[in-house]
Amino acid sequence: KFIPTYPFLKNLAAALLKEDIPVLRSLSIILANADYPFGDPPHLLNRPDVKYVRASKDPQWQAIWPALVEKYGESFKLTFEKAWKDPRGLIWGEAIYGKTYTRDEADLYCKSIGAHLPSREEWKTLASEMGEGSESGYVPQILPHLNDLRYLWTSHLNVNSLPYLFDSSIGGFTLGDEKKISSALCVMPLSNLKVTAESSLVNQ
Repeated sequence: KFIPTYPFLKNLAAALLKEDIPVLRSLSIILANADYPFGDPPHLLNRPDVKYVRASKDPQWQAIWPALVEKYGESFKLTFEKAWKDPRGLIWGEAIYGKTYTRDEADLYCKSIGAHLPSREEWKTLASEMGEGSESGYVPQILPHLNDLRYLWTSHLNVNSLPYLFDSSIGGFTLGDEKKISSALCVMPLSNLKVTAESSLVNQ
């Protein structure tokens, strides 16, 4: 006898959302909003092996921050001054609440400050570690706008060149189009930021 687990139902909901069939989309919405039956699922607050830290407390980040701000200006500062570093060394900037972009605008913005839109894999890992599907939503102390901003752009396009959006309500993905506007945040590996900053200092 197969009893579906909560993560299985959430993944099923994300898959059904991609199908343009009204009955399936209705079912997906029910599954996506179903309460977790066993309390909050495990996430980083009770997983000592998963550590997110304020980037501003990281010695490497502190050392290169002035050069990065000088190189990329106020836009970089606004995006990354409240950033977090994940366990893999990826720096997550903060989504600017109330500011929206088309996917191309978001992509250009992130690239203009030496960063990139999160990939689908980067979003999936973040969601699994930060409590997607829990009754309280994502860990509120880290990237707090994830609880407020439902759709955020990814770097991925499908085979028809349509862009994917991360849907924070289910920890899954849905498709957008070139005209849709939505929120965005930018990310970049700390190692790349270090190289960029050091290169900037050398060229001064």
